[in-house]
Amino acid sequence: LPFNLTVGDGPKDVAKRKLKFPKKNRKICKELKDIIKKLLVKDPKKRLGTNGVGEVKSHKYFRGTNWKLVRLLSDEIKL
Repeated sequence: LPFNLTVGDGPKDVAKRKLKFPKKNRKICKELKDIIKKLLVKDPKKRLGTNGVGEVKSHKYFRGTNWKLVRLLSDEIKL
């Protein structure tokens, strides 16, 4: 889903096809590309997050994220 939302691609099964970022979309930062690739690794033992959510939260894409504030706000939002 993050890949599809980022590149404006339709709802396709990204895990079943080769991941290609469009060259025309240069607004995708390298950190976002990196985390998407690591979240989509087919081998679950090598996939980002295998060792817990802290592994994902500490990825460089989320550098500067105030996780306490995210938690507080997510508790306030009713989906």
